[in-house]
Amino acid sequence: MKITLSKSQWELIGQKTGWIKKAQEVIEIDGKKYQEINGDLVEMKEPQKIEQNRKTKEFPSLGVILVEGGEYENWYGMYKILRIVDDKMMEVEYVQSYKPQYVRAGEKKIYPMLGQANIIQGAKKQSEAEISKLVGHNKITEIKKPEEFFTIGYIAKHGYISAEIGPKYHDKFPAYFQKVTGELPNNYLGKGYSLSTNNDRWSYTLRAQMPNPPQEIAQNLKLPDNNIVRKSGIEINDNAYVWGLFNIGFRPGKNDGRIDVIKGKIPADSIDNFMAGFNS
Repeated sequence: MKITLSKSQWELIGQKTGWIKKAQEVIEIDGKKYQEINGDLVEMKEPQKIEQNRKTKEFPSLGVILVEGGEYENWYGMYKILRIVDDKMMEVEYVQSYKPQYVRAGEKKIYPMLGQANIIQGAKKQSEAEISKLVGHNKITEIKKPEEFFTIGYIAKHGYISAEIGPKYHDKFPAYFQKVTGELPNNYLGKGYSLSTNNDRWSYTLRAQMPNPPQEIAQNLKLPDNNIVRKSGIEINDNAYVWGLFNIGFRPGKNDGRIDVIKGKIPADSIDNFMAGFNS
């Protein structure tokens, strides 16, 4: 609500209410609060109150607290707790399904809370274990041969990193990526990073792609076992290998502009081999 008043109207209000205040201070008329802003009297809205009566159920031994309105994850998908029915049961509604053959988005279920708390704790432990495997231990740390650094240099200049994330990992993958790289992957959406809506894609797929390397270059590339040679080029389908590339400064998309960052992570005795691949 916005009321525009003249100077005389302001003075009349002051006479009738005894209110004489400077601009930006508050006046109360008929139980409503107003503030003068650039000559206008603007009604002040009360801030929305946060609901304090939501039921909760805590499982201290599992480190899990279930809250009405909160969103949680099990093996079938992501759900929201509609209500805690009693001390043991809760009603939920799925907001995202990983396995539509078992449950659909929008479907409501009644679950025992203890069983779901155990599943939530198990999923959390699995995520922590997956992250610990990605940080500091990956196939790149095992590289010793000069031709392997030649390959990494070639990928840095001529390759392309893609990350296709299945629905189950839409929330998990950014946490993994941030733990490894120190940043979220959002900046790379449409530049190698994509969120798949295909519910059949259970996990995520990381690839290092090299479009049509010349024959004299291809024969010098040292590739992991999980590689596919296509008419369009060479594709490394190996999550552990690409996580290793992320560890040394690669990001989804093209990486030729990140040469200084990546070069700084290459062992000093292998920089010449890396640069030979980059400049080839």
